[in-house]
Amino acid sequence: MGMNKVLYIFIDESGNLIFTPKSTAYFVTTAVVTDEISDQFIVDFFKLKNELLLKVEELRKTSNINDSYKLEYFHASEDLQIVRDEVFKLIERQNDIKVFSVITEKRKTHPKLQNANGFYIKNAKWLIHEIFKHINFRNYSHLVIFFDDMQVSKNKEALFKGVKSELTDFFLLKNISIPYTIHSHQSKSNYYLQLVDYISWAI
Repeated sequence: MGMNKVLYIFIDESGNLIFTPKSTAYFVTTAVVTDEISDQFIVDFFKLKNELLLKVEELRKTSNINDSYKLEYFHASEDLQIVRDEVFKLIERQNDIKVFSVITEKRKTHPKLQNANGFYIKNAKWLIHEIFKHINFRNYSHLVIFFDDMQVSKNKEALFKGVKSELTDFFLLKNISIPYTIHSHQSKSNYYLQLVDYISWAI
């Protein structure tokens, strides 16, 4: 493996920061890790979306589908089941990715961590720590991290803080120094963010 290799980490989270008996039971933070951005996967994803657009338009004639459903991009929690089925078939064929996930049972979260700074930072650090245990960073010249843009700025800042804190600690501990960038993008702009959204939703 050459030293011009770039490692990509795509992060998505499922769940919310509401800690009541009626809220979601779990919070899931998931990462897809790869050093091989697959042209074939991107082409296949694009083709699949266009094929499914035709199917959705056909379904509109016979089924009660919400007119606002446009299938502009893949989003697991909002997509129709026929769309999900086909997307998962495509994901199953990917053999150049690794998946890491932290699953938090919210009812066991200490009250002091039931906030964006405590919760997001802790989950981000756990996730990054687990990834780093399985990656030899000396094989890479650069690290690029993407995560789905968040509407709530304090949540986004906390996730950034957790990732950067764990990066700094790990590189210091291992005496490694490689450049890295962290990007917060809308998942509609990146097929790999849509992929990790699907995997995180499935988990």
